[in-house]
Amino acid sequence: ALQAKEDMLRARLAPTVVTYTAAMSACGRSAHWEAVLSLFHDMAAAHVAANAVTHVAVLGALERSRRWQLAVEFSDGLWRSGLMRQAPTYNAAITAIGKGLAWGQALHLKEQMLKSAVLPNTITYSAAISICGKGAQWRISVGLLEEMRQRGVPANLITYSSVVSALERGRLWWQAVAMLDEVRSVKLEVDTVTYGA
Repeated sequence: ALQAKEDMLRARLAPTVVTYTAAMSACGRSAHWEAVLSLFHDMAAAHVAANAVTHVAVLGALERSRRWQLAVEFSDGLWRSGLMRQAPTYNAAITAIGKGLAWGQALHLKEQMLKSAVLPNTITYSAAISICGKGAQWRISVGLLEEMRQRGVPANLITYSSVVSALERGRLWWQAVAMLDEVRSVKLEVDTVTYGA
């Protein structure tokens, strides 16, 4: 990916947002977060405007590399610059930050979404519920599921599995079993992951 960018420059072809983002995605899949950030800075220096896909590629690389502190800094920079405008960018940031079990930061991002008039979706809530559950915050996980219901955001099997897992970590077996019953009542097919949560 980096070689393709260099070849374009030698041929005097200007890289575009698509070529930069593709290179970042390729590097990110291999957890080469330094190369991704370098490309992001090169892109800015070349006056090529990043888009939401670019931001998701950077956050995905930071997630895969478990560089959640950098994900916090990157997300804060996007938000301060007014560039956090779409749910996929917020979702990628919440997921990346979750690798550090920084549940407070993840919830802060969800609240920033609402302040920015970006509606949290099933992915947003599922990621936040999972992070809170892993951070021993089962009450918050259950509260987020209730908030989803109040906002009319549909829960999926991942959402319920994350809540069941949070309840299990809190040693609330009876509530975990009740949650499994709820999953069946909303006609979601319980799988081995849900039972194993």
